[in-house]
Amino acid sequence: MAKLADTSPFLYFATFFFVFSCFWSDLICIRLSLTMGFLGLVLAGLSGYDSKGSFANMPLSEGTVDLTTIFNLFLFVLNACISYRLIMDEVHLDDLAGEEEQALFDYFQSRSNMTPLHFREIYKRGKIIELEANQKVPNCHRTLYLLIEGRVKCNCIINGNRSEDFVKRSGEFFDIRMYNIFTLPIGFDNDDFQATTMMKTKLFGWDICNLVEMRDLKSPSLLKFWEFTIIRSLSAVAIRHHLKKNDTLYDSMLIPEDESWLWGARSRDFAPRFTPKPIWQRIKAQFTIFATSMEILPPRGIRHRPGIIEPNPKQIELERKCLGEGKSKSNKRFFRLISSSKGSKDEELDMSCPHMWIDSSV
Repeated sequence: MAKLADTSPFLYFATFFFVFSCFWSDLICIRLSLTMGFLGLVLAGLSGYDSKGSFANMPLSEGTVDLTTIFNLFLFVLNACISYRLIMDEVHLDDLAGEEEQALFDYFQSRSNMTPLHFREIYKRGKIIELEANQKVPNCHRTLYLLIEGRVKCNCIINGNRSEDFVKRSGEFFDIRMYNIFTLPIGFDNDDFQATTMMKTKLFGWDICNLVEMRDLKSPSLLKFWEFTIIRSLSAVAIRHHLKKNDTLYDSMLIPEDESWLWGARSRDFAPRFTPKPIWQRIKAQFTIFATSMEILPPRGIRHRPGIIEPNPKQIELERKCLGEGKSKSNKRFFRLISSSKGSKDEELDMSCPHMWIDSSV
């Protein structure tokens, strides 16, 4: 007659959690289960696999070293650290520095469901720029701007001809040719893009070096958030062609902006849209995610991701064009900022990678 093997209860504890890890598709649940499983193996080894789980006759007290226990201890610590990082990624710390930072976060959260973790990486690589009316926006040839408030009149050369002026308002990006620095080849090729403020205007800008840095960042990865933001932006460009001159664009909820938006007011997306949830509601939401992620067989195609088969051919072309590769042995780029408030005086600013910075007081 068969009987159960006389072994440590900690081994049953470990086996239970290793089996448990097979029932989850959520990464936090898998890692927490593995952490508890390796903890059970460590406790079993320290107790000398005593059938009662007693630590009275620990092998270490007799000078015996069990290598498997050392390996299991290492794996326990490793999985515990990974679990801690995954859990902390879900903790949203509401410590944004000021009103403008909060407004920009509200915008990106509305457009791409961005988390504070990812937003901080985007925010620290750009800078707010304030310009008076009738000032040229500096360095448009290598900077992606998000217009926070105000109006900007733009034009560029397309197929050798200077385009008619077109207006950018709050919540819109320019020059969208800079989107090509990411993985989506969108085109919109142009030369000599120029933008002039029509009123007191506030912008947020990212130099091409910072765009490349965000594109290549792996931890945390910003690429999918940027791609989603780009798609939302391009949809607005398409919608604009079906609107009358005095019609407003839509916000992220497809609600027309207020009429004041036409005259420089902020987009509704820069205002808080979502009320912060109490901590108990956040915990409840996480438990709901855990419950719905419990499945033995993962969904088919879970490892497949949308993307571009070939590298974006516009990336290198845009980087070379913006950075002026080979034009300067010192590898420094400069631009001229002409301020109407300072007459005809020209200022020459260093535009070397990785940081551009424009004095917002100019």
